[in-house]
Amino acid sequence: TISGSTAVAAYSIISTASNICYAFSSGIAAVILMLSGIYYYENDRKTLYYLMKLMLRYVIIIDIILTIVILIVAPFFVTLFMSNDSSAFDLATLGLRLFALSLVPSSINTGLKHFFQGTDHVRLTEFISVLQNFACIAFFSFILSFFIGTTGVWLGYLCGECLVLLIIYIM
Repeated sequence: TISGSTAVAAYSIISTASNICYAFSSGIAAVILMLSGIYYYENDRKTLYYLMKLMLRYVIIIDIILTIVILIVAPFFVTLFMSNDSSAFDLATLGLRLFALSLVPSSINTGLKHFFQGTDHVRLTEFISVLQNFACIAFFSFILSFFIGTTGVWLGYLCGECLVLLIIYIM
């Protein structure tokens, strides 16, 4: 059984890594927000389509590379914060690797959310924000934790982001 302090220590490492990883998608999303607003108000649908396609391509390429790097260096990254004989080491390493798998859908969701905001779909942006930052991740983390414990919480990020992406695709 995993103690609360062990899980919190692992989560703080994952959270630190996520702040570093999200810098790439946040930067691209900020540019998308600005450019989509400009092209939307100019009624330039061709450039809007191109912009979204370009954004998706870059976000996917960058995040695939980032995911591969994190999967490989996760144990080394965790040792920056704790010794590898710590009880939280394996938990943090697994959590970081599972988090890395959520980077691609998370970045796509964030980019699309900013695109929608730039094209004056504010309510849709708010809806996606609630789903992405709370509802879907909390739902999966809660459900999966009953079956696979703390690993289910880490897996909740991946499942939640994939569900948000599916919902956006359906809409």
